[in-house]
Amino acid sequence: MQDKREELRQGNTIDASKLSTQNTFFTDAAWNLQGSQNENEGAQAGIGVYIQLKQGYSKLQASISATGMTANSAVQAEALGLKLAANLLESLHIQEAAVLTDNLTVAKAAAARSPRKEPGNWQIRSYIADFCAMTEFKNIQVYHVNRDQNSIAHEAARLAITQDHVASPIHRFSCTNPVHTRGHCRLLQRLMHTQMQGFVLLRVNCFSD
Repeated sequence: MQDKREELRQGNTIDASKLSTQNTFFTDAAWNLQGSQNENEGAQAGIGVYIQLKQGYSKLQASISATGMTANSAVQAEALGLKLAANLLESLHIQEAAVLTDNLTVAKAAAARSPRKEPGNWQIRSYIADFCAMTEFKNIQVYHVNRDQNSIAHEAARLAITQDHVASPIHRFSCTNPVHTRGHCRLLQRLMHTQMQGFVLLRVNCFSD
């Protein structure tokens, strides 16, 4: 039987439901080189993030669809997902969380916290270095999860590269959480007025169970 400490070692594959942390950030990416006008220049990455935050006795959930910088490979797009998660952690002033990805290479590279010594994959070195720098003074754990536990982030990423980008802000940012007073969702208020270099937040939806 696998030792529990070994099972929960950062970078390993875990069952997300067994995490004890109150805050989780699931990340995923959608990337299609065939849809690019110039395959030599890569393709824009669609990033999806699913957030679960514990606030007192209530739980806040949000799905985020964003476009990221141009990626030259699928693994680069996945690494951009972690970089967006780091930006969100900063914007929401969260000091402790688990960041989850369904790409094992990215999970192990980020968990190693030594992008120069253990880059995992040279294509993602700079993104992992950015993630480590942005989360250096936070208690952030990184794990790999199977795709069946990452469905919400996956769908959010897919929407990012298929939806109409002309959607008005009132449709892009929405809150259906009954706990939040109409027009007073702190998560939306913070993200609506935050500029994230290299990313464009297309849709943010705050909701409850």
